[in-house]
Amino acid sequence: MQPRRHPDDADDTDDTGAARRRRLAAAVLVALGCAFAVVVVTARGSTGPTGRLGGDYPAFYTAGELVLDGRFDELYELDAQAAVQADLQGGEQGFLAFAYPPHVALLYTPLAALPYRAAYAVHTLAMVAACVGALWLLRPRIALLDREFPVVVAGALTSLPLFVALGLGQNTALTLLLGALVWRGLTDRRPVLAGIAAGLMWYRPQYGIPLTGLLLVGRQTAAVVWAGGVVAVSWLIGVAWGGWGWVGTWLDAVSRFVELDGSANAHNAVTPYGAVEALTAPASTAALATWAVAGGAAAAVLVLVWRRRVGTGKGADVDLAMAIALAGLLVVSNHSLYYDLGLLVPGVCLVADRGLAGPHLMGGRLLAGAWLLALTHLTAPALGVDPLALAPLALVALLASTALRRSASIATGATLPGTPSLVSGAPR
Repeated sequence: MQPRRHPDDADDTDDTGAARRRRLAAAVLVALGCAFAVVVVTARGSTGPTGRLGGDYPAFYTAGELVLDGRFDELYELDAQAAVQADLQGGEQGFLAFAYPPHVALLYTPLAALPYRAAYAVHTLAMVAACVGALWLLRPRIALLDREFPVVVAGALTSLPLFVALGLGQNTALTLLLGALVWRGLTDRRPVLAGIAAGLMWYRPQYGIPLTGLLLVGRQTAAVVWAGGVVAVSWLIGVAWGGWGWVGTWLDAVSRFVELDGSANAHNAVTPYGAVEALTAPASTAALATWAVAGGAAAAVLVLVWRRRVGTGKGADVDLAMAIALAGLLVVSNHSLYYDLGLLVPGVCLVADRGLAGPHLMGGRLLAGAWLLALTHLTAPALGVDPLALAPLALVALLASTALRRSASIATGATLPGTPSLVSGAPR
């Protein structure tokens, strides 16, 4: 017969449960590391156990190789890209176009000096480090993330969007890290950090431009100035590549990429614009109208939230505003695929920590539910559209409604049930 546990022993039970969760998380991370090592070791050049090693990574490796070979002027020539990628397709047909701004190609030049398999391994490990680093930066801002850090890391890395992003050689983790740096720059009142990170985010203009706009709305003038400086340097690199009118040349390359990518990835889009395109046709009237309505409404909500929650010093909740921003970037964007949903991880953690989805969806329950919900992407090929396209909209709606309600309560002097007092954006 087991002895009856004294109420004062509850903490021991919690400690035991936490230790068990940490051990399980460690086992998952070790298993992931072993599986990755097996894939890389057993690969032959660009051919992995299940086909092309790295999925989308040949596009980035090709850009770095063109720069390394002194062929910077051929960066967006499709024939040149296809020729370089001839031996990087793992036996598959076609090629993968590179459509990022010219300065991004420079980042991949050191990797292109390595054999493809080694370059892919280094890139993947760097993206894992970026993801873990982003979550580490947000530990002081989200209590649940701080308490259950190993568990959240294991859950994030195995969640379908980030797992696929890492395996494909994509850069979602880098975007997440830059977002976390902006977040901490604002909460720690370090505008230089926030501005530089926001400027670097322009490597994906559909995210960097609106995020910098929100900094301006939030009256973060110094951060905007620093972001502008980083963008200016990036632009000058483009001038060295294609002259003063390089932006137009690059946009032509982007339009060709969108045309090539549209049919292949239509069902993977998670923006309102992309989801309606998948159901209708590329650049259809319905898709453009949806983008105007949904994207415009989301942009208006973001502006309103940032003016009230960041632009005012009193009662400002930067954590809530940044979580909304990272989710909102996916709604206002014209091109985001399901692996970009990794940007929702901080917002989901914040909702779980503060119980914003209700008392029955708090902590681990919500995180587990979100992890399982991500698996619905697997139905996208059969449906012709990704059901996860609704996820950014839902998270923005939940977080924004909370932010605006709390703004109203601050203005009237009322206090909402369960609303923590806030000083300089941090709960107390």
